[in-house]
Amino acid sequence: MTPTKYLLLGKERFLKREFIQELKQGHFSEEFTAKKDSFGAFWDFCRTVPLFSEKRLAVLWDSEKLEASEKEKLLEKLDGFFSSSIVVFESEESHVRKDSFLKQLSEKTKTQVFNPVYEREIGAWLEGRAKKKGKTLDRQAAVVLTERIGRDLASLDMAVEGLAVYVGSVERISAVDAQNLLGKPVQEDIFSLLEHLVNKDLAAALKLVNGLWNEGARAQEVLGVLIGQWDRLRKVSVYAGQRRPGEFIASALKIHPYFLNQWLRQAERVSSREYVRVFGELLDCDQAVKTGQINDRFAVEQLLVKLCGNVRN
Repeated sequence: MTPTKYLLLGKERFLKREFIQELKQGHFSEEFTAKKDSFGAFWDFCRTVPLFSEKRLAVLWDSEKLEASEKEKLLEKLDGFFSSSIVVFESEESHVRKDSFLKQLSEKTKTQVFNPVYEREIGAWLEGRAKKKGKTLDRQAAVVLTERIGRDLASLDMAVEGLAVYVGSVERISAVDAQNLLGKPVQEDIFSLLEHLVNKDLAAALKLVNGLWNEGARAQEVLGVLIGQWDRLRKVSVYAGQRRPGEFIASALKIHPYFLNQWLRQAERVSSREYVRVFGELLDCDQAVKTGQINDRFAVEQLLVKLCGNVRN
């Protein structure tokens, strides 16, 4: 028999919304929020016999914020609650042990916990979403999605939906598909530019920057990202020197584990004195561009010549 009373815990609102949406199928529903909506309105909705569906579905968000008298009434009447209603109680708390009301409520309901998906689990979660849509998602495509979009599940789900439509009858979603649909971010090119700087490859660095100009990138944007990435590389070097585990470095610096070895290899090739020198050059160039002292694109290109000509010092 399908449960008629649920308690949804945890901070991942998207997954809760999805669960509630499935429950709504075929039922007349209404949502209420404690402290914002009248408890009386919620109560009246639950006890009203539905006219056009077998049951009514009531959702009470932030249920732990009910007044004490409302909590008492709810717990007292819940066992004999209206058979014509399915009721969903929601709270952002992850554990009921911190709240006596939620603990008692959990004993009278089917409880489910919806916590945020950890970074190491995002790839598997994305593959599962693609599978539901009849597609297989390449591991590298999952990396592209998280690099572009972040960890917002609603946005990631929309992206997978868009990719499923984009590839049409093709079963496999590749990294190229993801790049074609979502576009190539400046951050990805800057990571490659960082590698060219470490390798002192001026020709490759200038070619890449010219490509950025052709794509409409602005000098301030390029410099801003490059400064951030250089500082991140410095921190990778510091953590590696402290013999911190790779998982710690990836988590602390928001580096996808797939790319961590590349960062570590680059960090090994740069001295501590060089980090300071290059960072100073980057900040000086950024200031010159912002104050209009020099043509912005020319400034970036001259900076590359300077850095690639004497990177290791």
